[in-house]
Amino acid sequence: MIDKLLGSCHDVSQLLSKSMDTRLNWVERIQMRLHFRVCTYCLQFEDQLKQIRAAGRSFEACEFDLESSDDLSEDAKNRLRQVIRDECR
Repeated sequence: MIDKLLGSCHDVSQLLSKSMDTRLNWVERIQMRLHFRVCTYCLQFEDQLKQIRAAGRSFEACEFDLESSDDLSEDAKNRLRQVIRDECR
């Protein structure tokens, strides 16, 4: 009974991946939180997934294509490029 409530590390890793794309239901969220109480490895895995997600979002911002924006002046594009370069450092 307790094992089913806590879930395995495999189950929790699947829930963590799912939680990156969609909101978990309350049972899944409770299962993860209970599991984190006894498993610091899964808690660390959650932190790592969040860091990877944040890094991916930063990378997307750095790859923004200004050339496809025909309605911006060259001066505006250059200012945006500078801001993006500064943010991506």
